Amino acid sequence: MENTDTHTIQKDNHVFAVISYLYDTLAIRIGLDSTVSALKRNIYDKWRDVTPLACKLYFISDEKKSSIDTDSGLQSLALFLCAKGIYSFKIFVGLDDSIQNLICDEVENCSMLFAPTPEVCRPLKSSLWATLITGVGQKFSSGIFPLAFAIVVSEDDTNWEWFLENLKKVVSPQRRMTFFFFDRHHGLVTYIPKVFPDSYHSFCLWHLKKNVVSKVSSMDTRRSYIEKLFTDCAYAATHDEFVKAIEVLRLVSRGVYNYLNDDVPFENWANAYFPGNRYGEMCSNIAECFNSWIAAERYMPVTSMVDKIRIKIMDMMSKHREKCRGWSSKLCPKMEKVLAQNITVGRTWKVTKSSDFVFEVHSERSHCVDLSCFRCTCRRWLIQRFPCAHDLQCILRIGEDVYKFCDSYFLVNAFRESYSHAIEPVPDYEKPLEVNKCVHILPPETRRTPGRRRNKRIESKGVKIRKFHKCSRCNQKVYHNRATCPVEIS
Repeated sequence: MENTDTHTIQKDNHVFAVISYLYDTLAIRIGLDSTVSALKRNIYDKWRDVTPLACKLYFISDEKKSSIDTDSGLQSLALFLCAKGIYSFKIFVGLDDSIQNLICDEVENCSMLFAPTPEVCRPLKSSLWATLITGVGQKFSSGIFPLAFAIVVSEDDTNWEWFLENLKKVVSPQRRMTFFFFDRHHGLVTYIPKVFPDSYHSFCLWHLKKNVVSKVSSMDTRRSYIEKLFTDCAYAATHDEFVKAIEVLRLVSRGVYNYLNDDVPFENWANAYFPGNRYGEMCSNIAECFNSWIAAERYMPVTSMVDKIRIKIMDMMSKHREKCRGWSSKLCPKMEKVLAQNITVGRTWKVTKSSDFVFEVHSERSHCVDLSCFRCTCRRWLIQRFPCAHDLQCILRIGEDVYKFCDSYFLVNAFRESYSHAIEPVPDYEKPLEVNKCVHILPPETRRTPGRRRNKRIESKGVKIRKFHKCSRCNQKVYHNRATCPVEIS
């Protein structure tokens, strides 16, 4: 795709798009090798206020406006016009505020109920050698929320940098985000601090536990006990609790202690030292949920896979939008249950008032609560961004509304705002059914790596691989057996 003047049009199976925006135009050659992303990059180079994400391209024919969203649609349009003998056409540029607002509102309203989590999916099982990388967020009571996804040739540092740079353009800059690293991938560890210098970085606890266990001999009977000690260190809320837990771990396994002390900074995995807000989350399991959510789509060709993922996201947002309309509470249902449980736990505790906002709560061990700065000596409020049992007893003691002390990202209004925008359909009704059979579109040039093609990713250390076996009821190769088979008995 190259810029040129409309007076130099050649009839060589290419057409020229004259792109109009405001009072200016840009002429670009369109052919069978053209892509929408490259076209948008040319537009962005000329008009800096037109970001690729918010940019919408339209083609008007017979007073009908059709959007140009896919590479196949752009190439089919060029081929169709060339067959008709039309070698110049107009593309109009518009700013799709709904898409821009969707991303920014979601990240601002939920961003760090679980921060966007760059994650890599398993290698695609289509005929194309490619890798799908995604940025996934999580909202309470709603599960995963895909923020962005891209298809790249391989999962290397250059592609991760490109993905993160584009992710930075669409997320809200008002909040400091928390990133969960998947198995501490080198590209993420290197480029997230560069692209998002003000963000918080946390290692996935699940993968870190597997790395810790791998440091212990398989013949050592204390492996499960060492894993439990490490988990206690990670979940320790206060500095004193962490020091006691890590000291026990040092006495049991000096090798694991040296590994954690030398190679894994405490502030990237321990609650007692983590500077940001993780809202109680410790793992990058939402990306694994996204992997299984698109398990069937990963077998499809790339264009079909992208379209199917778009349809699934569109359907998911619509269902959640309908689901939350019946909620009458102020908090999401999941957090309403947590709130009720915390109130019940501290119902028998005695609360002594020190000043207008400072209290002492007499539980098994007494704690100091300062409502003015949302702080409790147990540090649960700071870690989870949600009032603990000590805080709630103090709030009820002075007769205040407990919802005023809950983070706004737990509220139903924030949930509804996140799903208030819809993903627009992309119909193919007006696209030509027949194409010029004389034109052959060749696949992209790729270099075949030596050895047998890998269809499964390399698992982390310590991961137990589940194997398929044949169920005697459904006669399928699955994980379950006859006793747990979901198929009805005929």
